[in-house]
Formats: sequence, C-alpha cells, structure tokens
Amino acid sequence: MFSPCPRLEDTGRILPKLRAVARSEGGYSAGEFHRGDDSRPLFDTAHSGYDGESIIRSVVRAGMETPSPFSDTRKNSMAATAVAVVILAVLGFAGWRFGWWRYGAFEGEPPIVVPSPTNTPLATVPPKPSVPEAAVPPYTGIPVATLHADPGMVAAVSPATYQASKKELADLATELAVEPDQPALWKRVAYIKHFYNDHLGARDAYEYVNRIAPTDSVAFYNLAVLYGYDLKEPERAKQKFETALRLSAFDVSFYVGFANFYREVMYDTAAAERVLLDGFAKVPTDVGITSTLGMLYRDVGNVAKAIEFYEKTLAAKDLSSGERAAIQAEVDRLRAKL
Repeated sequence: MFSPCPRLEDTGRILPKLRAVARSEGGYSAGEFHRGDDSRPLFDTAHSGYDGESIIRSVVRAGMETPSPFSDTRKNSMAATAVAVVILAVLGFAGWRFGWWRYGAFEGEPPIVVPSPTNTPLATVPPKPSVPEAAVPPYTGIPVATLHADPGMVAAVSPATYQASKKELADLATELAVEPDQPALWKRVAYIKHFYNDHLGARDAYEYVNRIAPTDSVAFYNLAVLYGYDLKEPERAKQKFETALRLSAFDVSFYVGFANFYREVMYDTAAAERVLLDGFAKVPTDVGITSTLGMLYRDVGNVAKAIEFYEKTLAAKDLSSGERAAIQAEVDRLRAKL
C-alpha cells in the first residue's frame, strides 16, 4: 500500500508521480502514474482502487494543508502544483537540515563545510599557533665597557694597545645592548677582560654565554680554567670541566686541561689518571693523551707504564723530528732505570 509518509529513498519515486499529477488535466488513466525512467507502472491505478485524487489526499494527510476538492480540471491542476511545491520545499529543508545534500554547492554559494572528525567545529585545519622565540635573558653582570685591568698587565702592553682594548669593549657594549644574543661577541668580551686579569668581568661574560649558548663547550672550558686557577673555586671548576667534556667528548685538550687541573690545583693524581684514561678510551691514537699519560706515570714512578705510553706516542706519524727526538730520549732514560 502507498505510504503517506515516504522515506528518503522513496522521494525519487514520489516526485515524478507529482509531476504526473501536475501534467494531467482530467484524471488518471491506468499506467500513467509511473517513475519516469521505467516503463513499468509503480501503481496500477486501474487495479489498486486508487485514483489520482486519492493518492494526493494520502500525501496531504502527512501534515500538509488540505486542498480544495477537485471539482473541475483547473482546480485539479492548481492543487496538484501546490502540493508539489510544498513537498519539494519540505524535502529541500529536510535535506539541508539532515545533510542529505552534503556535496556540491550551487555556483556562487559558499562551499559546504563538513564537520571535522576530531571534534573541532569545522573541518578546516586550525592554524598552528605561533610559538614566540624564547626571550634572551637580560645580562646582569659587570657592564661590558667596564674594565678593571690589572696595573701589571696594563704596564706590559703599549698605551695604544690598552686604549684599543678599551675602545673595543665600548663598541661591543653598544652592539650587545641592541642584540645581546651573540655568544661569539660575549666570548670576545670575556677574553679581553681575562687578558687584563679582570677575572670577575670575564666570569660574568662567560656565565652569560653559558646561559644563552648552553651547548658552547669552549665557553664552559674557559670558565672552568678561570674558576680553577684564578678565582680559586675548584668545585665550580670541576662542574664546568665536566660539562665541557659532556658537550665535546672527543676534544683532547679538554681531557688534558682537566687532568692538569686535578694535578696542579687539586693535587689528585688518581683523578687526573682517571680523566686521561677516559680520553684515551675515546681517542687512543692522539699524541696529546698518550704523551700526557707518559708524563703522569713517569712523575709517579711507574716507569713501565711511562715507557708504554711514550712508545704509543712514538708510533704516531704526525710528530715533528724535534718532538720525536725528545720523546725517544725520555724513553731511553727511563729504560736505563729498569
């Protein structure tokens, strides 16, 4: 039986039927009520007991306005047209409301936005929020242009050199005030101040480099030397040496410098040996490591070990003739003690 409340898939059948109603001017004959793309009748009005007026009335009972009785042909046509318009309007609204017509906006209309599966209001990808660059921390140390020079160092250089150094610091202060995130310039500040034995000024500059360039191993190493030898703060020196080695595990000069600090400042030969052996494990063919180990074992009286590492040094091909002669003479001297 014809249902007065069609499902979505039935709309393709009902609309052609209503068009057939609109085209008719005087009732319905058997077989005229058809799909439009199929020659077979959907409803055989000759056998179903339904005439055109009865079918339209059944659609009207779904909640639409009741049309006037079909007393003549003109009224019949107008009523059918009105019903068709109402049904089309209802279906159009339902299609828009429930997303039946999701794709294909008419020309000139804005594109349909499909809800996003990620619970965002729209399917458009939200712009990635801009992440501001980390602010450069302010420098709070001794002013860059200030130089507390050791009078002995000032006397050791020419007046022109000293004035040039002061002018360079003043120029660096101006540039770094505008753009402080320049580690190389801060290291230059530290170097000049360290040269003139302005240890506190050099310390402040190096510490600032550690903050703005935490992977600059040279700045950590130089600050370790400053703390260890000049400022007499060995614990801070050890921390800076260790950081420098962690950042540059294959830098031989860091191992040698750290070992010398243990021997010369801390008087800890065992710690110095441990540092050098760590370096030897990393770069076993470097003459800086092997020759320093040879000297350490010579100084503590371990002749066999001293000879062993001096001979490792002699095996290197990049020694100068003078270096090779000096090391060979030391080996010969140690052999004479055996």
